[in-house]
Amino acid sequence: GDVTITSPVIEVTDAAAISSRADDVRFGGGNSGDVKLFATDSIRIVGSVNAASVTARGSAGRAGNVTLAAPEVNGVLGSVASVELLDGGIVDVSAGLQDGGLVYVKADTLRIAGQSGTGIPSGLGAEAVSTGNAGGVRVEASGLVRVEQGGAINAIARIGSTGTAGDIEISAQQIEFRGGRGTADSFDSNIGAGSIRLAATESIRVLDGAELTVRSDSGYDAGSLSLDAPRIDVRDSALTADSGGFGGNIEISTDRLELLRATVAAFSEGSGTPSSATTPAGGNITIHGGAVVLNQSRLDANGSGNANGGLIDITASPWLPSGDSIVTASSAFGLEGIVIVNTPYGEVTGDLAALPEGFLDASSLLETPCLARGAPSGSFAVQRLGQVLPPPDAPLSKETGAVRSNAALTCGAP
Repeated sequence: GDVTITSPVIEVTDAAAISSRADDVRFGGGNSGDVKLFATDSIRIVGSVNAASVTARGSAGRAGNVTLAAPEVNGVLGSVASVELLDGGIVDVSAGLQDGGLVYVKADTLRIAGQSGTGIPSGLGAEAVSTGNAGGVRVEASGLVRVEQGGAINAIARIGSTGTAGDIEISAQQIEFRGGRGTADSFDSNIGAGSIRLAATESIRVLDGAELTVRSDSGYDAGSLSLDAPRIDVRDSALTADSGGFGGNIEISTDRLELLRATVAAFSEGSGTPSSATTPAGGNITIHGGAVVLNQSRLDANGSGNANGGLIDITASPWLPSGDSIVTASSAFGLEGIVIVNTPYGEVTGDLAALPEGFLDASSLLETPCLARGAPSGSFAVQRLGQVLPPPDAPLSKETGAVRSNAALTCGAP
């Protein structure tokens, strides 16, 4: 059955666990129930030496859903003020022979940070371990979603499974991965990897060694990585779509993109067969937006094995790559890829010449002074009466005298 807990504040700490499981086919192989944590103020799942967890696991049957939110109002789930997963706090769904459920978080803010004492990262996860597909992870936040200090959000198909990795979807006002990971990963799956979709109303920031990755280690297509926000910053971090087969796409939509010492890469090894005859051989990178700034960064859509290079399609206004940034769409043994840059201003990198040292001689623009054009002439003299004059601020009268000048100033050629 289901597990439901309702309280203003919910805490799961010190290796405690809340779970719904259907592990043994000898007892009917039924589906596991759902796990629902409903709180208005906060939900905290905090590990220590070992992980603290909230899970739903299926074996022969379907794995249930795990929901973290506020109680329903008029049939609609509310938003809990704060959700924190710290020091090995885990929320996940594991699929067995049948498909897994969904990990769903609805909150004002979500923070995922740290690891347990045994190295288990805090995080949200959905995994496939047998023939069932992993469910997925969905986060809806009205404020900030932050994944940091080794925290993670994963949708994974484990080694030996034949199901797909699930999708990760995050929508929020601000999304920040700071030293954290987001991964849709497939190991030896017969179908392929899932996708990651991030959408923010203000900004997405991927910083300080963070990684967002969609990957398929088999000969099948990788999923897609999509970022959509008015401002996107990637600094000292990587966005990667990596496929052992074909495909693996990265799509970025923004008004302003800044890449600083960052890598955006869509790799294809070409070891398998594309899922569709129309699928491009290499991975693709698409950037649509306003200003696009590359500083000591690279965009790669490369193919190895028998994979062709991919397509890099950039629409920017303006497009500002530094001289030490790299944009490539190459192939080891196949056809070279294509790089397209659409910008109304054109690319100026490499077209700017250094200014000459004598850029402007101002003296050449001035007329010759009067004294330089001829001998000086004229005079200026000041005469005054003998009596003592009043101070400058005193009123003048007819008895006080006067100052007279008799001067002639001329300027002419000799």
